[in-house]
Amino acid sequence: MLKLLIVDDERIERSALRMIIERFLPEIRVVGEAENGRVAVELAEQLRPDVITMDIKMPGIDGTEAVSLIHNRFPAIRFIMMSAFDTFEYARKVMRYGVREYLLKPYRKDQIVEVIRTMSHEIAREKEDKQRTNELESKFKETLSLVESEWVSAILMDRIQEVQVRDWSHTLGVPESSGFAIVFVMSTKEKAWSVQERREIYSWLRHQCKISCFSLVGPMTGARIPVFMFPDAKSRLPIQHIHNAKDFTSNLAKFASRRFRSLQLSVGIGGLAASTDQLIGSYHEALLSARALNEGESSQAQEEWLSNSGMREAERRLLRSLGSGQFREMEEDFEFWVAELRLFCSDEIEDIKSGLHRLFTLADETLRESGLEPLPQLSFGEVEQVELLVEQAHSRLFLQARMLKHWYDNNSASAIRRAQTFISDHYRRELSLEETAEHVGLNPNYFSKIFSDRCGITFIDYLTGLRINKAKELLADPAQVLKEISIRIGYRDPNYFSRVFKKTTGMSPTEFRQSIGRL
Repeated sequence: MLKLLIVDDERIERSALRMIIERFLPEIRVVGEAENGRVAVELAEQLRPDVITMDIKMPGIDGTEAVSLIHNRFPAIRFIMMSAFDTFEYARKVMRYGVREYLLKPYRKDQIVEVIRTMSHEIAREKEDKQRTNELESKFKETLSLVESEWVSAILMDRIQEVQVRDWSHTLGVPESSGFAIVFVMSTKEKAWSVQERREIYSWLRHQCKISCFSLVGPMTGARIPVFMFPDAKSRLPIQHIHNAKDFTSNLAKFASRRFRSLQLSVGIGGLAASTDQLIGSYHEALLSARALNEGESSQAQEEWLSNSGMREAERRLLRSLGSGQFREMEEDFEFWVAELRLFCSDEIEDIKSGLHRLFTLADETLRESGLEPLPQLSFGEVEQVELLVEQAHSRLFLQARMLKHWYDNNSASAIRRAQTFISDHYRRELSLEETAEHVGLNPNYFSKIFSDRCGITFIDYLTGLRINKAKELLADPAQVLKEISIRIGYRDPNYFSRVFKKTTGMSPTEFRQSIGRL
């Protein structure tokens, strides 16, 4: 119900207008009356009306001044100006504040009723349009968040060369400037966090990264949150270079411990990646850096170790072939990695052991991402021959690859079937990749990869396709209303549903229904 404030210095005028509104416009509620401009300004602050009928000639603050003061504070309020004087100057003054209705006293009953009713309809339409816009923005943000998770997952699983991932980069506005990875690792000495607490921590960290510079935040996996930052793209805080990220993350960890009791935040920062396909290397560096800090290693040694571009590329290739279970490729990539390692370390035995330790730290993470428990830690402490070290590492790596391949061949199909069933049961509501991955017990990044591999389509496109197919079935029934169909398949806004439907099928829902009728 619309709220209306009456402003006039004549009590009889106010009473007459109230009586007309209450009798002929029951959908309008008169929330107050003011005898002058000063009281009108005060009541506008208190009552926040949708419409004010404003007399112009009043003692003290007159109508034009009151309109000016109120409009500056509350620009959405509409005004109907009333005056016994047909003076263009008064009308001209108030037009600058958006006033379009100007009635001369004495006005007829039907005049005021028509003006208020017309304004009421305009306001109602504007509110509906605003609500639809807000729903569209909410749905768009939800979709972007899902695409963002998929994009980060694709980077972490080294699938950046896929055409669809490049399309997502354009949708998300991923800049071409250099970027780097940050990994947040949460821990606590008290009891485990609830699901709600984990969501609050994740949302807060995500917001802090977003307001610092252009950032893409991946899904929380266990206690780990991956972030890719592009400091040269619309930076709003002083993260103009990767070195400033250390101050940023250090301060963030302090704020987090104050905001969330018992939260301990470890942060690893990777090196600068010149292009998007190099971000996986920066992520590995950030992951190793976070683990090194937890284990008390020197961060300087970590930076020196990862400064060699040849080592970074060799590591990326080897981890990629390990994760895919391609034994022949992994054989070649392992030989390449060992050659780079020996060259970089000048065959110094302790440096080689350190390199192997880092490699298997990342290999263990690959196992964890698929839901597998890593093998017992391999110790190279008493081995003093490079060839023997390499042989042990080779055997260990291929054992891990066989574990991954066995799981993929025997368990991933079952996990995807369970995921498809879950999607089919819950597509009518908001559904995320993270929730689905959690349901089947998989890391979101790994789930994204095997879902695409097994289904030949991404999670987003699969969910959209299922919803659109259900919509087609419902559109075949002429009794089904478009708005109800939209809600039944998981889209709260019919306009958004129509755009998705047309983008997917090439026809609007109405055109599709008409095409069925012609068959």
